[in-house]
Amino acid sequence: MILYPCIMSRKGYIGEKLVKDHLESRYASFSIIKVAIGGAMDYIVVGNGHLEYVVEVKTVHKEKWIPKARGVYQLQRIVGFCESNACVFLLFVVSIVNRKITIIEYDGAEYLARFQNKKDLPAP
Repeated sequence: MILYPCIMSRKGYIGEKLVKDHLESRYASFSIIKVAIGGAMDYIVVGNGHLEYVVEVKTVHKEKWIPKARGVYQLQRIVGFCESNACVFLLFVVSIVNRKITIIEYDGAEYLARFQNKKDLPAP
């Protein structure tokens, strides 16, 4: 868990920027690619000539993120993509509460498993 002072910006942008900075501390900056097509994932991390990680960032103004039906559907699409391409799905939840920013990293497939058993989820 990482704490940052709060910075005002467009919705979601600050979370993506902080997660990119966090990823750049672990991987080479040229390996982190912003995905602007498809509406499912935010970043991919490429290493040694193949796709290693798919990264999704969720920014919330509360303690945790609980996906609705559309969010569950989005996570299912990403998990399916990762399974077919043999890569790992990382989900970062950026929480902004009382002007404090917290970044929490989850394994995306495990996070999705918590919510897939919900009954009567409407179709997205």
